[in-house]
Amino acid sequence: MEEIWKDINDFEGHYQISNFGRVKSLARTRKGSGTSIVPVLEKIKNTRVNKKNGYKIVDLFKDNKKSTCYVHILVVKAFIRELNFNGGEEEVNHKDGNKKNNYDWNLEIITHTENIQHAFANNLIYHKGENNAAHKYNEEFIKQIRTELNSGVRNKDICDKYNLPSSTVSQIKTGINWSHI
Repeated sequence: MEEIWKDINDFEGHYQISNFGRVKSLARTRKGSGTSIVPVLEKIKNTRVNKKNGYKIVDLFKDNKKSTCYVHILVVKAFIRELNFNGGEEEVNHKDGNKKNNYDWNLEIITHTENIQHAFANNLIYHKGENNAAHKYNEEFIKQIRTELNSGVRNKDICDKYNLPSSTVSQIKTGINWSHI
């Protein structure tokens, strides 16, 4: 597959994005201190990962102003089409679930609902056990209950011992809840 470069909107003549998800700074001159002119050499820009969400980002500069951009958004805008962000109608999905894989063939524009469905279908969102915001018990506690159930302790005795509803113990026993443990 051939790497293709295209100008980045609003940064034409300064930066380009490739269909591989790489960003380069174009050769040009810029103002230095005073009246001096400083040459800028063409080079591949370093990207970094946004620690909050795991997506690759890159800093672009124009007129002494810094813009931090998501690389996957730049790729989509250059190689697929503009996005409609009004009201959160469209999002970019990484087909393979890897937020760092910004090749154009790995990106698609979908709705928020489709993106959530894709994430669940591909186990990219893990809401089991302690990762579930509504969890009331920790995994060690569930393991203790399972150990007691497996050693023959009656459901009622566990309910009384830990002050648990019978439905909770039954759902743990049958694997309806906490089945991953």
